[in-house]
Amino acid sequence: MSHYYEVMPDTLAQVMKKIPRQYFVKTRGRAYRSIAQTLLICGLSLFFIYRLSLWDSWMKWPFGLSLAWLVLGTALTGAFDLAHDAAHRSLFNSVRENNIWGHFFSSLVGWPFHLWRHAHNLHHKYTNHGQKDVAWEPYPEASLVKISPFYRWAFVTIKSNVLVYWLGGVSHLWEQVLKFKKHKRFAAADRPEIWFSFVITTLIFSSYMALTLSWGWFGFVAGFLVPIARYYYWLTTFTMLHHLHPEKPFLDDAAWQKYTGAAQLLGTINVRYGPYVDFLTHNIGWHIPHHVSVAIPHYHLKDATLALQKAYPGLLHEEQFSLKYLLYILRNCQTIYSKTDLRWKRFAHIEARQGMTVDAINVPS
Repeated sequence: MSHYYEVMPDTLAQVMKKIPRQYFVKTRGRAYRSIAQTLLICGLSLFFIYRLSLWDSWMKWPFGLSLAWLVLGTALTGAFDLAHDAAHRSLFNSVRENNIWGHFFSSLVGWPFHLWRHAHNLHHKYTNHGQKDVAWEPYPEASLVKISPFYRWAFVTIKSNVLVYWLGGVSHLWEQVLKFKKHKRFAAADRPEIWFSFVITTLIFSSYMALTLSWGWFGFVAGFLVPIARYYYWLTTFTMLHHLHPEKPFLDDAAWQKYTGAAQLLGTINVRYGPYVDFLTHNIGWHIPHHVSVAIPHYHLKDATLALQKAYPGLLHEEQFSLKYLLYILRNCQTIYSKTDLRWKRFAHIEARQGMTVDAINVPS
């Protein structure tokens, strides 16, 4: 089987050399500027939600929920994106500073920092590997018969329903917790620091929850539940749209070993979410250079993208975020044919009901 990766034979090391060295340089001041921005926006949002909780009018609900969904939840996603940089050691040169801020920001959304760090590093180590990538990894539909009817129904629903697909982020967290509990995926030497992260996350996440509960039912919903749901909406959306496309199947081991550079450069997708999302989430949508090298700080991702576009004209895959495009991916990247044929397809019962295949659907422009 031929691969679209054949158009780009460079190794990952060769691709990295196309990015000027200055885009790998970490600046402590710029890191703290991003931290201050996120703390300020989250803090002000929570303050306004608290003030709204004192307002004895039904009008506080539309104002509060809009603020929670559009601003606070997206800013919390930005907080996690800073923890994401800290996990890659691209936020600071100091491991200690990375760990401190990584623990704080990841704990706000319920992720134990070192649990995320070690699991996420596997995603980068094996991006688009059909058997080893741990982010939205593909499963053959035939393998679903091995799980219980409830879990099969949940899996199919999350993979195909626009109203609940964001729960994929929650299930990803739960999967890592279960792997850790069963002594799988994580090395024995890493377990003590992961346990430490569980303790820190429990303290910070429960404190955040308790604070909003003290503001009453409205404060809890607008200050905690809705923003956390919004964070998982973005986490799932980012992961899915940056790595799934009907024309970009995951690779078997032989192909992945052969196309290591292309798997990262061509197998990752930049998605334009607009200035509002870029600002609040620290440019996470400029994702291709991040998969070329995790050492690039978030404030250099746009410039690094331009450098890669210049080096590989016409090869980088970019999409404009829209509901139409989101539905296109959800409808056509649900399962794969088999463990040896990793092309994306619809679940058979959905395809039969709707009478359409991916080949019959136009890719949105």
